[in-house]
Amino acid sequence: MIAAFLQLSASFIGGYLFIEWVEIGSPFYAHVFVMGLILSPVEFLAAAIAFFSVLTANWLLLKPFLTRNGSKRDKKKYSLPAFTGILGIFLVFAVLFVLSPVHTVVLFGSSLVYGIISMYA
Repeated sequence: MIAAFLQLSASFIGGYLFIEWVEIGSPFYAHVFVMGLILSPVEFLAAAIAFFSVLTANWLLLKPFLTRNGSKRDKKKYSLPAFTGILGIFLVFAVLFVLSPVHTVVLFGSSLVYGIISMYA
């Protein structure tokens, strides 16, 4: 349970830092976005590390939910820590969505894609 709390904390802190370090303008222009990343490589590296830490923390929280525990007859039952992990991820994303909806959609979408790819790899 403490590990799940630490993973949720890492997910929130990484998401917040990603929101703070990556600037997305109101009318989004790709060339302005790319130039901002090129002209500030240290912030880009820090934001990339924060982004991948969020992906990893979310995957570690989703993993028990996606791999079912128990015997063959208990295939439909999930454990309580798995559900609390899912609930915690949704709460973290809800708070991050209040801070910046665009960044949160990018984080949430990337986490889903990474989770799906990692599940079958």
